[in-house]
Amino acid sequence: GFGLRSYAFAAVALVGMVSVSVLAQMRQTTPAMSASAVFERGNTLLRPEGYRDWILATPFSGPHRSGVDPATRAISTPSHRVYIDPVGYREYEKTGRFPEGTVMIWESARGGPDTPHPHKESALLASVKDSTRFGGGWGFFDFTALDGTVTARAQAVPESNGCGTCHRQHAGTDHVFTQFYPVLQSARRATQPTAPRDSAS
Repeated sequence: GFGLRSYAFAAVALVGMVSVSVLAQMRQTTPAMSASAVFERGNTLLRPEGYRDWILATPFSGPHRSGVDPATRAISTPSHRVYIDPVGYREYEKTGRFPEGTVMIWESARGGPDTPHPHKESALLASVKDSTRFGGGWGFFDFTALDGTVTARAQAVPESNGCGTCHRQHAGTDHVFTQFYPVLQSARRATQPTAPRDSAS
């Protein structure tokens, strides 16, 4: 009886070690999944906490607002910042692709002709990559109330709003305006293979 119990204990221990090893390998091979987006009641997004501690994609007085003529933006572009959640950024830096769950925040400091809502003093917008929820792969959200205050939750803006269409047509990479964000441009270049040098040169 003692011998049987010993064999049983050894078998259980062996199964446990194999399971731990398999799980470790799965963690290494499974693509990163950002958990920054928290939804309630379908497509209602809760405003991410601590987003100002995320990766800053563009500094204040950033160069871009989609649809703006570059010749006139010097006067009308508002001060704003664009943040990307760290998990989404690290995966993009490693693979050149935004993983499911990536969250980006667009925050303006003051109103202006080129803000999404010119009559507002501030604006807080978000985009989330979630192919299970949104037909185009990304959902877009506006946390700014009509009086300029920032709300705690926001519903996905309808397709008729034009956000998705603009991002599909003009974004540099996967619905994201990477062409305007130096941090993302650098990360993208790092994932591209280096062309071989000409041996004759």
